[in-house]
Amino acid sequence: MSKLNREQTITYDKKYNQHPWLKGNTEPIPIEKAEGIFFYDFNGKKYYDMSSQLSCVNIGYGNEDVIQAVNDQVKTLPYIAPAYASAPRSELAKMLVELAPDNIAKVFFTCGGSDANEAAINMARTYTGRSKIFSRYRSYHGSTLGSGNLSGDPRRFALEHPAATGFVKFQDPYVYRSDIPFKNDQEASAYYINKIKEQSMQFVDTAYKAAMDIADKGKNQLDLASQQNRLAKAQRQLGALVYSLHKADEENQPLVDKYIENIAEIEKAIEEIKARMTPDEAAAAEAAEAEQEAEDPNDPTTYHDDPAGLTPEEEQALADAADRPRGETKECPVCHADVDADALFCNHCGAQL
Repeated sequence: MSKLNREQTITYDKKYNQHPWLKGNTEPIPIEKAEGIFFYDFNGKKYYDMSSQLSCVNIGYGNEDVIQAVNDQVKTLPYIAPAYASAPRSELAKMLVELAPDNIAKVFFTCGGSDANEAAINMARTYTGRSKIFSRYRSYHGSTLGSGNLSGDPRRFALEHPAATGFVKFQDPYVYRSDIPFKNDQEASAYYINKIKEQSMQFVDTAYKAAMDIADKGKNQLDLASQQNRLAKAQRQLGALVYSLHKADEENQPLVDKYIENIAEIEKAIEEIKARMTPDEAAAAEAAEAEQEAEDPNDPTTYHDDPAGLTPEEEQALADAADRPRGETKECPVCHADVDADALFCNHCGAQL
């Protein structure tokens, strides 16, 4: 991690760094760090990253899953040349082909968009034996020699560089007014127009559906964990109520019934979530439940088959654990004792909340 301060960063940047696309002296904003969807300058000013930089930080900054995955991979195999096969590259290629339209069968990995378009230009010309590449004015496809001439943006590039030939520009087609200039051109090897848009939308739709499937699976697991947590709390609180009523030699059957009804509703919700799960999700959920149900002999609130066998000390510990609020709390309006934020009754006076 660099230890340069703001002034050193600006000085070194102006002296040693050549920014792409820009001519003459520039005053780039010196950025110190980033987190989530924000980045910060050295004065602590926060900026929304509304473009994900060059659309390549679309999961945000500092994602712990990505950091861990990169760290693990660097320890195992940080780089291997394209001539070799590696498990991560093979697995990613398979995933991309499965997400892509049906006419895409293989993946060619590059370091960025300019490299990708350079490779695409070479592949198209080699495969077709033709030389012309058509692209729109006011388009951007990269900053290297081929991709730069493919781009139709005079603000950044000369449209016809003598070292790069065969690039033909056209305005956005308006078929009612003019013909498309290349539709019968026998020398055309590739069209960089937004038929790409059609395939891109198919790709986005497929990727969206895949992402939603993953999100649904995660939501099922989160919903199940949330309902199971609610159930555990409800059962514990019901036990505390019954114990406190028994201890005071009192009865409050309507309140007990209401709590039992609440538990039944939670159990029904759990069954509905499980019904939505895939077999793999259900198996994972069952394994997690089995692990949670493993008895901890050192936990005074653990269920015992023979409650009569508890020592006085264990019985008191169980009572104290039942009376003690956990996590966020609220105040009972009757006796003003602290109780769990989601409690339906007061563990101390039995009042309905």
